[in-house]
Amino acid sequence: MRYFLTALAVVFLVSAATSIEAAVITNATRIVGSTPGQPEIVPGPSPDGLQEESRAYMDRPLYPGDMRYYHWENIPDELIGADYVMTYNHDKNPIYANAYHVSYSVTLGQSAILYIFIDDRYVIAHGSSPFTWLTDGSSGAVFRDTGLDIMLDEVNGRNVLQRFHIYGARVPAGTYTLGASCDGTGGRNFYAIAAIRGALIAGAERIGGVTAGEPGIVCGPGPGGLQEESPAFMDRPVSISDARDYCWRDVPDELLGADYVMTYNDDKMPRDTYNDRQWPNNPYDVSYSVTLHESVELCLFIDRRYVS
Repeated sequence: MRYFLTALAVVFLVSAATSIEAAVITNATRIVGSTPGQPEIVPGPSPDGLQEESRAYMDRPLYPGDMRYYHWENIPDELIGADYVMTYNHDKNPIYANAYHVSYSVTLGQSAILYIFIDDRYVIAHGSSPFTWLTDGSSGAVFRDTGLDIMLDEVNGRNVLQRFHIYGARVPAGTYTLGASCDGTGGRNFYAIAAIRGALIAGAERIGGVTAGEPGIVCGPGPGGLQEESPAFMDRPVSISDARDYCWRDVPDELLGADYVMTYNDDKMPRDTYNDRQWPNNPYDVSYSVTLHESVELCLFIDRRYVS
């Protein structure tokens, strides 16, 4: 969806896009498992979702008194608060008849980045694509190594920290089917699943700006996107010596982490007062186009002096 926004000499605007906070992962089903039971979705955002010491598996611990409280540590900033799925670690083990046929389906309610956490020992043993379904598209997505890692604390009296590679794919809303991890060893951990919403603003274009340059998109959610003291304009400051470091303050809670567009403040001005000349382009013809990935609430920030 593309929207054209006109910036007149008397109206300057900034656009932001946000969606009602809803679960990214709307369903997770263990289609074939080594043992009975279904996975559990832990929805974000922060302070919920994926956090330091979040439990990793439905079956770790397996029973009351089981000391194996496996949990996540050293979580990358961009995954803090992500929706995640607690899978079953028994699904790795070849002693179970279904281990080679295990599959999970994950349904996303919006465009997202879908992540798979994979025990480093699979990658060492089988290379950068340890499972065929990870990269051949049969899952509905093609996953790539993000270069990020997360640590699994295998609390079982030894507190072993096991490294996991994080694979990811940008995907639209829909259902994705993930396959087995069993390679006959049983000594490695089963994979984990997480997701964060994808960018809401797909593109922003400045049409007929009074100066050169294109707007910048700042993507949320979480620690990214619109925050206290986020820079407001591409041209404030306009140079290294320019002290006009315009930024946003008192951001409403519902807009924290929203995707937003950094526009050009000079597009409000009828002439180039700094150089005492006319702009090369007519400021009354300036417009911006914003393309959105999905239906969201598009917000415009307008200087209240124009309104009053």
